[in-house]
Amino acid sequence: MSAPSELGAPAVEAERIVQRYAMGAVVPALLPLPLVDAGLIFAVQLKLIHRLAGVYGVPFEAERARSILTSLVGGSLSAMTGATVARAIPAVGWFAGIATTGAMGAASTWAVGKLFGQHFASGGTLLTFDPEKVREHYARLLARGPVERDGPVEGPLKP
Repeated sequence: MSAPSELGAPAVEAERIVQRYAMGAVVPALLPLPLVDAGLIFAVQLKLIHRLAGVYGVPFEAERARSILTSLVGGSLSAMTGATVARAIPAVGWFAGIATTGAMGAASTWAVGKLFGQHFASGGTLLTFDPEKVREHYARLLARGPVERDGPVEGPLKP
């Protein structure tokens, strides 16, 4: 795995964007509005894809990106909804819900950013991104979370 300093300028910028958006995806968990957080995290991820497309000069189509993202992360956002509902339980449930939703939002956003960054860097576009083909890779990234910050994640993504 390459260190960010060994990567090209677009990859370094993409890595910064992914890290920033992953951290930003924690913020919706702090809002006292159950179920709104999952929608806001989805919006953060959609904007992340838009930013990464810009870095790599890939045409961005909001509807196509929204459809891909829904297909790819639908299950993980559903799991976040459970953590959101836990906030209805006074004290302990509220803190546990915030922690879980924040961690899941950051991990999911990081995984989405890694997948799309790698796809765009290899010449892929939104038209060539197939969520079914990368679902397992997304699940592995999601399980690992944003632990490794030293470059692109290796994996089977082809445009």
